[in-house]
Amino acid sequence: MIALSISPAQINSDGPVRFNQAGFDAVFHDWNGPVGRHISRGARKLEMLAVSSAGLRTGALRRSIGTYYTRRGKILEARVGANPGPGGVVGYALYHHEGTRPHIIRPKKAQALRFTVAGHTVFAKVVHHPGTKPNPYLTRWIRGVFS
Repeated sequence: MIALSISPAQINSDGPVRFNQAGFDAVFHDWNGPVGRHISRGARKLEMLAVSSAGLRTGALRRSIGTYYTRRGKILEARVGANPGPGGVVGYALYHHEGTRPHIIRPKKAQALRFTVAGHTVFAKVVHHPGTKPNPYLTRWIRGVFS
């Protein structure tokens, strides 16, 4: 939280109040200002918590989590997530985060699906997937980091 205060001694009653745009921009629209540093610290903390709570099967999801710093006009923006930068690969991160309903999986380019169950290779023309429970590895931490 940023509080601005002006004492009566700082007000010049003989002239107009002047707005310092450069000073305002340095505080609110610069990554090196207090607001930018606050956003950066929060984004780094959120990234660390997301990496520690994302599912770990191959480690690919955890390795894909990062932070991308940008701005829209004067607005500072930090994107934290799987492949957060421009042109990032969507992959399965959304399905891991939000979960899925039960669904049917069919091969697209082959005659059968191939996967491993309990160390044995299995071929199937169709799989009735039971769905997955959501793991909100990003959103579960946002309020705690930025409150």
